[in-house]
Amino acid sequence: MRRYSRAMPWRVIALVALLGAFGLTFGSHFNDLADVAGVLQRGQPGWIVVALVLQLLWFLNQAVLYQSIYHLLGLPARTARLLPIVLASNFLNFVTPSASLGAVALFLDDARQRGLDPSRVALASVVRLVLNLIWFAVLLIFTLTVLAVRMQLVVEYLVAASVLLAAGALVISGLVLAALRPDLLGQLLGWVGALLDRLRGALLRRDLFAEDRARRFGMQFGQAASALWTGRRRLPRPWVHVMLFDALQLGVLYAMLRAFPGDGAPISPVTLIVVFTLGVLFSVVAVTPQGLGMVEVTLLGAFTMVGVPMGRAAIVVLAYRGFTFWTPLLVGLGALRWVRGLGRPYARAALDEQPTAGRDDADEEKRWVLD
Repeated sequence: MRRYSRAMPWRVIALVALLGAFGLTFGSHFNDLADVAGVLQRGQPGWIVVALVLQLLWFLNQAVLYQSIYHLLGLPARTARLLPIVLASNFLNFVTPSASLGAVALFLDDARQRGLDPSRVALASVVRLVLNLIWFAVLLIFTLTVLAVRMQLVVEYLVAASVLLAAGALVISGLVLAALRPDLLGQLLGWVGALLDRLRGALLRRDLFAEDRARRFGMQFGQAASALWTGRRRLPRPWVHVMLFDALQLGVLYAMLRAFPGDGAPISPVTLIVVFTLGVLFSVVAVTPQGLGMVEVTLLGAFTMVGVPMGRAAIVVLAYRGFTFWTPLLVGLGALRWVRGLGRPYARAALDEQPTAGRDDADEEKRWVLD
């Protein structure tokens, strides 16, 4: 907790700075903000309902995506069981930013209650991340190409894209290594664990035994990764849901543009994809959780760059973020209490029957993933 409290002020400062930049952007186009009232008067509630339906489908698609990945890895799962866990993960991924892997503990708790292999359950989140990275890399390359052709490509976009693509290559390389050489992955993680043992031993004056847990988890993770290759013929289904993941949010952005129409020429589908991709890019690489503040500034700049008036762009961006950021956050906060009660009677019975050594191993796997 102490380490987190020291890091928090920097995030707060960054968030305040980004919100200040958002305000300055408004101030530099103050005359254009007179159009806000007119845009609101022309608002079409029917398209807001469409956006709400698309957002609800996005929630459902998240659960179906995880269910398809569980099926790919040979894990039994029902969408109704995974839905509250996935909803709660949207909140935990915000408060514990870690490449959308902050909520792995929720899935590991569910795995322990149901007697599932914790390494395969952890791998499910990694597979989802890898599929998202591959699909988004396609969108990103398309976006950069369009911006380059239109002479609108700036250094900030290139730097952010390079960081994301490099991180994606690192994650994919790790997954391939886990599938081909699980022993080598175990050795590498063991080396990292030994380093952590030395550092924390020097700082905390106690032995955390991270090396043994890391090596054992690396071996089990490698075995789970080989199961992914065995079930590769079932990859098309999760791949479709990964594409729907972005397509539904793109639909929400389109619905917001239709809900608050303007007088100018309509935005082409290609331009809409470019603006959407830039927003997602900075939600991933930003220093603030889920790109809070940075995404708003980026989308506002992208819309004005393609000719959308400032007043209309501001309303569209704020409404879009309300649906795609604040709604999942609030729903996830409510779902967190629901998730805590899932499977408790079953878990007590299972733990009573489970040997103490097996219970300790499962707890160690969970602690290693969290660490």
